[in-house]
Amino acid sequence: MLYKSESTLKSLWQKYEIHEDKVIFHTLLWNVTIPFGNVASIQSSGSNLKEFFKGTIKLKDLFIPTLKIDFSDFTEHVIIDKNEGLLKRIMFTPENPTEFIEELNSALHSYKERLNKSIK
Repeated sequence: MLYKSESTLKSLWQKYEIHEDKVIFHTLLWNVTIPFGNVASIQSSGSNLKEFFKGTIKLKDLFIPTLKIDFSDFTEHVIIDKNEGLLKRIMFTPENPTEFIEELNSALHSYKERLNKSIK
């Protein structure tokens, strides 16, 4: 494991881990794993409720099949869009969203480099 976001109230006491080739979400009911090969994009977002009341929420984002793991609508959170699967988007609230994204981008970069080396 390269990085772990500990459970907090914002994450509804769930843990999120970054490994060398995947992200694992340890939820209260089950574990969700996203292999790096299925990650299409990563971004952070502020509170969806705040955007809704300000009138700045993007309507096209409302129609993407999404798994919301915790209080992601109420606070700054991370969004992972996937290439495959029934649910194309996962929204979750790690302990430190900015740090989680930096660590995940670094792990993805290393994964792609290893993949490219193994192809050559």
